[in-house]
Amino acid sequence: MLLTGACLNPMWYFPTLSMQRVLGYGPLQTGLAFLPPDSGGKAPSNSQGPIRRLSSAPPF
Repeated sequence: MLLTGACLNPMWYFPTLSMQRVLGYGPLQTGLAFLPPDSGGKAPSNSQGPIRRLSSAPPF
C-alpha cells in the first residue's frame, strides 16, 4: 500500500514538469489541462451517494 501511494505522486509530478518545460505551458495552463481527467475521476465517486441510499443492502 505504501508503494502505491509513493507511485501516485510522480504520476502527477512528471507530466506536469514535462508540460511546463517541453510544451512551454505556464503553471495556470498546466493546472487547467489536468482538470478534465481529474474531474472525470471524481464524478463517478460523487454519484455513488444517492445509489447507496436507495439500496436495501447494508454497506460493508
